[in-house]
Amino acid sequence: MKLAVAILIVCAMGWALQTDFGKKSPLATLSMKAWFGSRVSEEEIRRLASTVKPGDVVIYTTAECPYCIEAKSWLATYGFPYHECNVETTLVCAQALQSLGGVGVPYVVVRGRVLKAGFDKDEFLSVL
Repeated sequence: MKLAVAILIVCAMGWALQTDFGKKSPLATLSMKAWFGSRVSEEEIRRLASTVKPGDVVIYTTAECPYCIEAKSWLATYGFPYHECNVETTLVCAQALQSLGGVGVPYVVVRGRVLKAGFDKDEFLSVL
């Protein structure tokens, strides 16, 4: 029950921030539709991708991780810029992942916020 209340509070806070406390924006609407599982069109996803700046998305990966490959493919398909940090080949990336508390890949950070479930498309869109 406490978890459900916490999730509801986080959703409400995210909504308030994304809509500038009641001022509707197309991006806020897209994020809320994604959060609640409504169908988001490819056009809306591509429009949102155009607002993402290099450095907004960091994905910690390994070369053989099939989930990493899938996440990178999805991001590329819709035109989301991202920075890939391979924890197998780059010590700085491995250290950064560890300092963030990450224990597995893909580990995705969007504008400073860590995705909770590796890479989840709906969660990714809702963070934006």
